Amino acid sequence: MKSMVLNGASAMALALAGLAATPANANDGQAFALEEIVVTATRRALNLQEVPQSITAFSARQIEVQGITEIADFAIVTPGITVVQGFFGGDTPAIVFRGLGALAGAAPSVGLLVDGVNLPAGEPLRNRMFDLERIEVVKGPQAALYGRDTIGGVINVITRQPTNELEGRFNASYGSADTYTVDGAISGPLVEDRLLARISASHLKSDGFFRNFGGFRQDYREESSFRGQLKWLASEDVSITLYSGYLDVHNGYNAAFFNFDSDDRYIQDNDNLLDSEEPGFNKRTNWDTALKVEADLGFAEMTSITQYQKIRGKLALDGDFGLIRLGGMELPPFTGLKVNSDLKTRDFSQDMRLVSPTEHSFRWIAGAFFASQRRDLELGTDLFIGDFLVPTPPVVSEFKDTNWSIYGQLEYDLTDALTVSGALRYSEDKHHHSDVPNALKEDVITPQVIVKYQVTSDLMMFGSYAQGYRSGGFDVNTGHPYLSEKTKNWEVGVKSAWFDNRLTANVSAYHISYTDQQITTIVTLPSGALGGGTANVGDTRLKGVEVEVNAVPARNLTLSATATFADSNVRTGEDAFVGYPLPYNIPFKSSLAGQYVFDLGDELQLMTRGEWVYFDGQHWGTSISPGTGLRRVLEQSAYSRVNLRAMLTFQGFTLAGDVQNLFNTKYNDQLYPDLAAGGWHATYPGLPRRYTVELGVRF
Repeated sequence: MKSMVLNGASAMALALAGLAATPANANDGQAFALEEIVVTATRRALNLQEVPQSITAFSARQIEVQGITEIADFAIVTPGITVVQGFFGGDTPAIVFRGLGALAGAAPSVGLLVDGVNLPAGEPLRNRMFDLERIEVVKGPQAALYGRDTIGGVINVITRQPTNELEGRFNASYGSADTYTVDGAISGPLVEDRLLARISASHLKSDGFFRNFGGFRQDYREESSFRGQLKWLASEDVSITLYSGYLDVHNGYNAAFFNFDSDDRYIQDNDNLLDSEEPGFNKRTNWDTALKVEADLGFAEMTSITQYQKIRGKLALDGDFGLIRLGGMELPPFTGLKVNSDLKTRDFSQDMRLVSPTEHSFRWIAGAFFASQRRDLELGTDLFIGDFLVPTPPVVSEFKDTNWSIYGQLEYDLTDALTVSGALRYSEDKHHHSDVPNALKEDVITPQVIVKYQVTSDLMMFGSYAQGYRSGGFDVNTGHPYLSEKTKNWEVGVKSAWFDNRLTANVSAYHISYTDQQITTIVTLPSGALGGGTANVGDTRLKGVEVEVNAVPARNLTLSATATFADSNVRTGEDAFVGYPLPYNIPFKSSLAGQYVFDLGDELQLMTRGEWVYFDGQHWGTSISPGTGLRRVLEQSAYSRVNLRAMLTFQGFTLAGDVQNLFNTKYNDQLYPDLAAGGWHATYPGLPRRYTVELGVRF
């Protein structure tokens, strides 16, 4: 399969080689060049190709053309990233950057920011993305500027901002599994040049793609989201923006089917049924508000962001996952363990920073941050024998976490070509558990050093060293403490633009030393039910190379290719992982995409796009076979997926359609080693072929 990938890449390289022989037409304008994107993830507005870090960015146009509505949509064509819907699949997937990631139960490894507001742990990550201006994906530890829980990187989402002119948009779609979405936005001045507002909303409903053996739809989804922005232009130098949002989610619980000593077993081999007899649910409501104050002080730009969020989540699932029935026991229907939880979360954070002018040869950033979170969890487990209930008292726990930090960055242009920057952050974390008398306290210093050399205006080389950490704490399900994990990251890279920005080629290589990695695995909870528990697995080494190429070889034709080569090895820790690659770290992943726009006249255009993504065989962990006691490796075989999309535009109207997983490739989204149930391991199926048609209007 790799030879197919290399042959495809070679064919693309030959096509791109024609760029050198094809003169650019000055009258073709931007249709004959790649779009230049300005990113702000480094706390400064810079051209993407000028930033000495590994960043992939998507503009508003690219988001629309590629049909991006979830993190998984752009992750498949971004090198170094894997998204696993997995165990709590309804709205909290695992986002893995360069092998660094975690499932529910631990803090996130990737920071998620929306309009500069850092969303706390527990924020739903799968909910529909809409009314966006830009997405920035920054890989590598970002603790120096963003703090804890950015050990893998940062996803910076920028929504469309309030405007001084009236504008609006509306979109509706329908697709497989009776999935429909509607979203819209309206923006304009309440007081011209002074008070601007924007309101956007979205609704999604889907019956889901999988049933369980009780006959219920298991992965149904329904969510409603509202977002409002009010921006006051107090003066030429001061603006104040109030953000407010609400999210209501009612999803099914993403149950699995169980395998025993089999890797290549798919949902189709299980009669297309998940091993559960009840649908379960994952309900969540979020209220959040933030106040951003921006002021030009002359010597620096001051930014203050105050944020408060309140989350209420309820979860219900089949706690034995069908294992009682699978064990061959003759029991009445609906016999088994039922697990339910009620989680209340309240978050507050305050970030204040000063950023010096970008045009100076000596630049600096100084800031301070504070965050507090309180989580109240009630976890219940009931045993049913037919219609007879054997209740158990719920376990009630309270978690309190606080974090404060100070941070800064110094950057200096030693010459016109050579720039050196250094950043440092001091953080203090405290974790409290209601059942544990002593709090966990951690003091962490996270440095970052970057050297940038601008060889020419279109060729830049960089090298960096950074440390990151993901905070420890007490496991939500078991109450057991786990340690913080830390990384040391070395990276070198090259960014280049060729032929009047008709071709960009970026390459980076990294080496990561990973200590006390946190990972979630199935364990037996104090109640006797099965659930996810967080543990530290020891030390790991990771290394890899990422390649990203984009080109416009002919007018209206855009080609792109990505490749990720990754290697990892767990050196110390739990026996289930030592000596093996990290789960979720795909050894080789690549993508090829082509897009062509047909000009049909009278402002009528037809865009066609195709994507091919290849995933190499993936290690998921190990399982112990009962009887023999032998440990065996669980692996996902290599597979590929093809996606197609077409979009017709006329003035302010769009009509689009796409097909995901065109050839209905069978694959598993995740294999979950079950160290507690004697060799069984949970398997979460990947989505089958599905289609969507969309209608949009802009004014």
